[in-house]
Amino acid sequence: MAGILFGALFLDVETGIVTFFAQLGSIFLLFTIGYKEVSLRDMKPAALVAFVPTLSQIAFAFAFGFALGEIFDFSFVQSLFIAIAFSPTSIATVLSTLIDLNYFSSKPGKVMLSSAILDDIIGISLLSIVVTFARFNRAPSILAILTIAGKILLFLLIMYILGKYFFPRLFIYSQKMHAKEAVFSLVIMIALFSAYLAEFF
Repeated sequence: MAGILFGALFLDVETGIVTFFAQLGSIFLLFTIGYKEVSLRDMKPAALVAFVPTLSQIAFAFAFGFALGEIFDFSFVQSLFIAIAFSPTSIATVLSTLIDLNYFSSKPGKVMLSSAILDDIIGISLLSIVVTFARFNRAPSILAILTIAGKILLFLLIMYILGKYFFPRLFIYSQKMHAKEAVFSLVIMIALFSAYLAEFF
């Protein structure tokens, strides 16, 4: 209902404005959940449990989406895009629901979170491959696929190093400034920088 109302209210507004606020909302939602709730130490055992169910879910969703495209006579590339659209979960929705139900810290909750993260990483990789296929009308080479995987791993490594060693020192420094705005501004800057870096990679 909120989506329909927003669509009706902003019919005459430039879509770029709505897109900007939608992206900003997604960034802050994921950032808030990430820094408050997610612990990498707790994620490791859950990720192993979630690996096989996640792969089977993606395979089923991908096949269903592709079959749907073929049934409605879409082109091969269009069917691939539909398949990709069906594959990833909405990690923000999963996390928000788990937290609202106080289910996040439970073992099944951590497995669901691990599954959602793996799902999105695989979904982004598949999307990159399909976009390359659509742009050049050929399947990407093994080197191109490895490059995509390398970029994702490099982003995760950079964020891990920054989160463990650099950002905490910035927060200590900002707290010494004795200004409420300093910490708030730093949080906003880190959230937007992280989102920019993800988009860049």
